[in-house]
Amino acid sequence: MCAPFFQGRYTDMSVVVVVVVVVVVVVVVEVVVVVAVVAAAVAVVILVVIVVVVIVVFVVAVVVVVAVVVVVVIAVVVIVAAAVIVVEVVVVVVVVVIVVVAAVLVVDPFYLLFFYKTPMSLSFKLSYFERSALGPRKSHSF
Repeated sequence: MCAPFFQGRYTDMSVVVVVVVVVVVVVVVEVVVVVAVVAAAVAVVILVVIVVVVIVVFVVAVVVVVAVVVVVVIAVVVIVAAAVIVVEVVVVVVVVVIVVVAAVLVVDPFYLLFFYKTPMSLSFKLSYFERSALGPRKSHSF
């Protein structure tokens, strides 16, 4: 069998079959290459998305860790400040008590006895008031 081929020449059918097979093979190879390139591009896009997601997750994790550390530091500072304020208040109260007691002792040492409720001190208090009301004692000279 002969088929017309280039400019009216007749060629053997085997050449046509070879050309068709070569064209089909080339087309199949090109399709496979295009599919492989598209698959590679999709894989690269997927990898980029995965990397971006991982980076975002790590950044968010770091931000969360930093935020937790900042909150803990602020809490510690507030607790320490509260403790310092409590200590300062206690120190001021103690100093005021010491100053008041010292002032009372300097002005009238017997005044502190009026804070107690014992029978012995009560009799002493009464006698102290009686003596105070009478004024200073006069000594009798012979």
